[in-house]
Amino acid sequence: RTLAPSFNATMAARRPPPGHVVISLAALLLLAREAHALAANARPNPSGLRISLLVPCTPAHFGPLNRTLSAYAAGVVHPDEVIVSLSGSADGRARVARSRVERLRGTFARVFSRVVLLEHAGERSAGENRNAAGAHASGDVLVFSDADDVPHPQRLAVLAHWFAKEPAVQMLHHTWVRSTASFRPWTERELGAVRRVSPGELARAFDVHCAERYPPVVARAMVSRTRSRLLAPEMLTQMPVFQPLRTAAPIHTGNLALRREVLARVRWPTFREAGEDKAFSWSVVAQLRAAIVIEVPLVCYCESRLAAACSSACAPVGVGIDSVDVSRWPTLGR
Repeated sequence: RTLAPSFNATMAARRPPPGHVVISLAALLLLAREAHALAANARPNPSGLRISLLVPCTPAHFGPLNRTLSAYAAGVVHPDEVIVSLSGSADGRARVARSRVERLRGTFARVFSRVVLLEHAGERSAGENRNAAGAHASGDVLVFSDADDVPHPQRLAVLAHWFAKEPAVQMLHHTWVRSTASFRPWTERELGAVRRVSPGELARAFDVHCAERYPPVVARAMVSRTRSRLLAPEMLTQMPVFQPLRTAAPIHTGNLALRREVLARVRWPTFREAGEDKAFSWSVVAQLRAAIVIEVPLVCYCESRLAAACSSACAPVGVGIDSVDVSRWPTLGR
C-alpha cells in the first residue's frame, strides 16, 4: 500500500504560534487519506468487551483532535464507537466552523464503526463534556482521551485486556510519556510482570491522605460508607496529585478507563477550576475501592503550554510511510 507523504512531515513544515496546533486544509485532506488506509491495520478485539472512546474537546483543542483520532485509527484495535463532546465559549464566539466539524466527522466515519460528535453552543467544563460523552456511550469499557494527547498503538488493546483479565476492577489508570519515540509493543507476558497499584493500596492511600489533611470528623466522613453523600468534589482538589505509592512514573488522571456502570454511581465534577479529573479519580477510589494503576505508558501527554513542541514529540506512531509499522503489534488476548 502506498500512502501520501507523511502527516508528520506536513506538520513539521509549519510553525504554529505558542499554545496552538494549526492543521492546514491540505494536511487535513492528507490525514483523511492516511486514516482511511490505516483502518486496515486494526484487528478484532479479542477481549470480547465493547470499547467506547470518549473525547472531551474545546475549540482550542479541535486542531490536535485530528492528530489524536488518526493515532487511534492507526491502533491495533479500534474502538466500537467514538464520542466527541465539543463545547463552545461563554460568549458563543469561539466555535469551530461547521465545515471543519463536518470534515472531521466524514473522515473518521469511514474509519470507525460509529462516530458521534456532540456540539454544545456554550462553554462547558471538562467534567461536563466528559459526562455528556459518557451519557451517549454504549460500550462495556469507557476509555477517556484528552483531545491533544496521542495514544500508544496498543492503548485500547491493553486496557480491554486488563478489564477482561480482572473483572472486579472498575477503574484503571496508566502512565504517560512526553515522546512517542519511546512507545514499544507489549506482549501479554510483559503486561503480567508490570508494576501495579492494587485496589487495596489505593484505598489505604486515600484514607491516609484524608487523615493527614483534614480534621478527624471530616476525615471520618470522607472514608465512611456514606461518603458519596458527604463528600464535595471541590474538597478532593486539595488531595495530593494522583501519584500513588510504588508507581514512580507520572499519571494523567484525565486519560483513564472505567466500566460503564461506574458513571451511574460517580459523576465527573462540573466545577470549572483545575483538578476535576483528580477529584473524579479519588472519588471512584473512595466510593468503589476497585481501581488500579498499571505502570505502562499508553499516552504521549501534551501540555497546552508546550503545544508547539508536542507537534513533533507526540507524532502518532504508525501514521505515514516513514513511521513504525504497527500492523504486527499484538492485539492481546483475555
